Amino acid sequence: MNTMLSWLLTSTFLLSSAALCGASSAVPTFEVNDLLSGRRADELSLILETTGLLAVRMPNGFSKDRESALLRGMCGSECHDDFLTVTNETPLNDPSTLRNTLATATVGEVPLPLPQELEQVCGAHVAQAMDALRDHVSTATNAFVHALDRLLNLSPDDVLMKNAYGNRYQSVSKITASATHLEHFHIYSKKEHSNQEDVDAWSNKDKSLFWHTDAGLFLAFVPAVDCQDPQGADQSFWMDSPSKDGAPNALEFPTDSVIIMLGAGAEHWLNTPVPLKATRHAVRMEPGQKRAWYGMMTLVPDEAIVQEQPQQRTFKEMQNAMATLGDRSAKVTSGDGSHVSIGCGAVPEYLGLDQDAASPRRRLQHVNNPNDCNNQTNFFCWMSCLDIPDSENLD
Repeated sequence: MNTMLSWLLTSTFLLSSAALCGASSAVPTFEVNDLLSGRRADELSLILETTGLLAVRMPNGFSKDRESALLRGMCGSECHDDFLTVTNETPLNDPSTLRNTLATATVGEVPLPLPQELEQVCGAHVAQAMDALRDHVSTATNAFVHALDRLLNLSPDDVLMKNAYGNRYQSVSKITASATHLEHFHIYSKKEHSNQEDVDAWSNKDKSLFWHTDAGLFLAFVPAVDCQDPQGADQSFWMDSPSKDGAPNALEFPTDSVIIMLGAGAEHWLNTPVPLKATRHAVRMEPGQKRAWYGMMTLVPDEAIVQEQPQQRTFKEMQNAMATLGDRSAKVTSGDGSHVSIGCGAVPEYLGLDQDAASPRRRLQHVNNPNDCNNQTNFFCWMSCLDIPDSENLD
């Protein structure tokens, strides 16, 4: 048995054993230099073919910025309730859970700014920490894209993706450089049970998890912070087993790392020489729990072709189909016949450049008011490829 096959079998056994015992599982962790140098390439390849999930350990400063932005800022006394005034509130499928979102984006390599009101309600320290967290995630994202391009090792004749004008993308880096990537800071709040009927309903519902894969190429995110128990391990993220015989398991993410998770776009939209596996997962929150989270979804250019059958569609056409129907659950079909659901929300357009000396990446300025917007920026959507929820109970 070769070394890599042995590693894969051992990892699968450990994940399944942890699930059966009710324990959480660790996530394979890479250094930034591992991804940049090509070290552990065989291990990375196996992960992307089987689970699509890995952690990237970040240099010193990441943990402090995570604590300042998520715990002291979004969760803590520095801006807590005031922070909610600069977010959009969305009830989730579970009516007892609310999500408050502060949305922005990165255009190619240029990050759009956070809302100006953020510094007013939370202070410069929190706003700077949130921007620093964005830069950390960008570092991990760029290292992963570099590693993925090396892994695919495409020839000049290979084409990963085409656009509606006949242009060809021959690397992941070319795709991401031409796209707008979504960034969301979320606060999730699940209410306490008010009566025994609520307790019973939650208990029955919680026996099965709502499994899904995220759309886009991949999601890079910061491990969530439990606002009530910041020192405790957050075990709300569950991953479905890549094996048909395996059991789902809760994952415990290293708090000094950025998590990379492949989406349905990587699995279905790219013409890759090796298979890529989107991570099928679910999030389970306890009653009364409040979590702070940040992530960036790496997408594809508007005119990139993401569907060939039953008719050709670009990424932008997928979004327009949703807007025309006026249905947040509007569905289109991916290349293999599975469904992709798109949910959307608007943020202001940004104009001009601002050289921010406090940040290693240049940022764009806000427009003065909503009247400066032209209604062409309704592309800031979290997108989900939603599978039919499992009917089996999770014991």
